[in-house]
Amino acid sequence: MNNFNKTTNFSPTAQQPKSHLIFPTNSVQILFVILFSFMCCMEAQAQIYWVTFGSSVGKADIDGTNVNTSFITGLSSAAGVVIDPVNSKIYYQSTGTTIGRADLDGSNANNSFMTVAEVSGLAIDVVNGHIFWTSFYANKIGRANLDGTGINNDFVTGVTGDPGGIDVDVVNGKIYFAQYNGGAIGMVDLDGSNLNNSFITGLGGQPTDIVVDNINSKILYSNRFNNTIGRANLDGTNNIASFMTVTAVQALAIDATYGKLYYGDGSGNIGQANLDGTAANNTLVTGAGNVWNMAVLAPPSASPEVPTLSEWGLLILALLLMTLGTLYLVQPSVRESLEQE
Repeated sequence: MNNFNKTTNFSPTAQQPKSHLIFPTNSVQILFVILFSFMCCMEAQAQIYWVTFGSSVGKADIDGTNVNTSFITGLSSAAGVVIDPVNSKIYYQSTGTTIGRADLDGSNANNSFMTVAEVSGLAIDVVNGHIFWTSFYANKIGRANLDGTGINNDFVTGVTGDPGGIDVDVVNGKIYFAQYNGGAIGMVDLDGSNLNNSFITGLGGQPTDIVVDNINSKILYSNRFNNTIGRANLDGTNNIASFMTVTAVQALAIDATYGKLYYGDGSGNIGQANLDGTAANNTLVTGAGNVWNMAVLAPPSASPEVPTLSEWGLLILALLLMTLGTLYLVQPSVRESLEQE
């Protein structure tokens, strides 16, 4: 129901001043709500999370500011971190056999949320409600529900090369993992079948982490011993082992909203580049510790570009025209004034 002034006479024959426009309350409210919501969406700030090997979880804004190296503390053997944006949770390896969980603001941290046989790297599938982990020494991949139930330490057995980094391609139903001491990348179906330990071979060095870039249908992997980031198609073809050169690179994360690649090294640096490897900044964050694994949270409402002045003008003009159009339709006195002029 329109919230007009109840004393206003809307009879077609009523005499009302032609020089005054009485704005309906609802129209004014709509105008301010749209503008305020639009500004809030632009100001939404994405976050980078990382684990400092063996000690803590750190956090910073996506532009490298507001660095907090002690976001979550009290960890040992920490080597993995993932984000659940749907349920606003962060999961992290807290010891060699436990996975912790906390709210995205760091509250309600439970460093012993889940106890497993062995954990080295983490990956998350929010679509199907699963968390995955690699077991470095046991050469396995485990899986559990996001609520900590249904723990299966032997979800995938027969893995080789001491798996570390792991990521999930939900779109194509695949799991990719880096074989730290095998110089290779492995792949297995999301249901645990069709294990392929020789998906990409001959890398040498120490493949450390891996991420899926569904935007460009690529996988990217770090090789800390070779000081490189490699890239290949999702089917393993067109492999470029030296796609980027970054000293002692270990952790990788992708921000699909902004189209950026983030990477961390053993010297406390977090870098940023475009997904094609250009515009690299190897010191976006410094002093972050031994960055072993990373995750990025980009709010769905975030916009990577701030509107220009002309775009703002068009938006405000459109809203004003919409308001005047509403006035024209609902207030006979306004319509008659405009038609007479």
